[in-house]
Amino acid sequence: MTNGSEAAAGPEPSAALIAEQLEVERNAKTSLEQRALGALASSGVIGSLSGVAVRGADLPCVARTLLVIALVGFAAAALLAVWVAHPAHYREVEHEGLAGLLKPDAWEADYRTNLRDATQVRLEIVDTFRDRNTDKAKQLGWSLDALAFGIVFLLAAVVVALVVGAP
Repeated sequence: MTNGSEAAAGPEPSAALIAEQLEVERNAKTSLEQRALGALASSGVIGSLSGVAVRGADLPCVARTLLVIALVGFAAAALLAVWVAHPAHYREVEHEGLAGLLKPDAWEADYRTNLRDATQVRLEIVDTFRDRNTDKAKQLGWSLDALAFGIVFLLAAVVVALVVGAP
């Protein structure tokens, strides 16, 4: 059983919840893209420094092989990070849709009808953001896996070079 204040609240709490979820999804998109740029920078720096550090070094064959595998991991991480950071099409309200809000019939509709319509559009946008963000999160996970893979093989190359020494 609801009290009078809950019954009087109407659809506003539902509309606010959907608007909040849209903001959460927009923030998640920004966060994923920023983390992808971090993975890209890390992959590039570690890969470049690794290549420069061993240039001209007389490394054992196993260490060289491990280093090449590590560099492939860093390159894969960087490419996947670029894929995540690349702008994707996210559904938003088009100009025509916003312009339609200025038509007289839109102004003549009652408050609840307008609120329902606006909330429905927000919900469709939330769905698009969630789908795209889920894809970006998977791709970012792959990028971080490739980065970790590269780091493990780089460390293995360093250990082999230190333990085995020059050929």
